[in-house]
Amino acid sequence: MKGYRFYLEYPNSTEKKKATVKNLGNHKGNVVAVSFQDYRILHFEKDIQYDSFCAGTDHRNGYVVSGTCTEGYLRAVCKRIPENLARIIHPRLFAVLDYNP
Repeated sequence: MKGYRFYLEYPNSTEKKKATVKNLGNHKGNVVAVSFQDYRILHFEKDIQYDSFCAGTDHRNGYVVSGTCTEGYLRAVCKRIPENLARIIHPRLFAVLDYNP
């Protein structure tokens, strides 16, 4: 899917560091989709924010909301993954992203 990068959320930085793309480890079961198509970068308290879609709850395959995500959050507890893994882990996210009225 063009225009998005996908990040798998982890409960903390320790779990993120243990994980690899082949062994995803103990993740939250949700994916953050950061938009880089018509993107806008906001500077907020010395951190950069990106437009994104992500889970509104901490439950696996959570309901999707739109908002912003900071670069610090992505670096701290998220790992970039390919789209095919993101589709398997968080199908509700792609129900929103694939919707084209």
